[in-house]
Amino acid sequence: TAGEKQARIASISTMLGREKPGDPVKGKAIFTKSCGACHQLFGEGGKVGPDLTTADRKNRGSLLASVVDPSGYIRPEYVTRVVNTLDGRTLSGVVTAQSTDAITLATYTKDKVEAVTLPRNEVDKLSDSGLSLMPEKLLDTMSEAEIRDLFAYLASDDKPKPKEPLTPNP
Repeated sequence: TAGEKQARIASISTMLGREKPGDPVKGKAIFTKSCGACHQLFGEGGKVGPDLTTADRKNRGSLLASVVDPSGYIRPEYVTRVVNTLDGRTLSGVVTAQSTDAITLATYTKDKVEAVTLPRNEVDKLSDSGLSLMPEKLLDTMSEAEIRDLFAYLASDDKPKPKEPLTPNP
């Protein structure tokens, strides 16, 4: 419910403010696994969802709201469309290309994005779903440390680089 989502946002925000910042290098790996199929950051990742490089990533409240309630606001170009075909199939995804002859959807299934192209003459109905392609409760599968790491990466100013081990002077 909306109240549960607000409580979850408040809880995570409190935890992020209370605990020490996470490790952006570890956060990059979490981003790649959990978000990178659809979102780009620093030129890496998919293009099904918004590019997060220029997003207001330092605004924790806004970022948390987008992650916890991905359907709360969906930019028009990322609205999930539902396609009902004449042979009885139902597909959903983000329209990535369309012409008078075909429509291509980016679908997200089993942790990967796939492109599905359908001839227009096979489409019975095309409608907006009102839901984001981004799954809800994404953060619920992560530990607090992983959430801190992910948000450290999201708020970072550049691609994080692993720390070089110190080498003793000869």
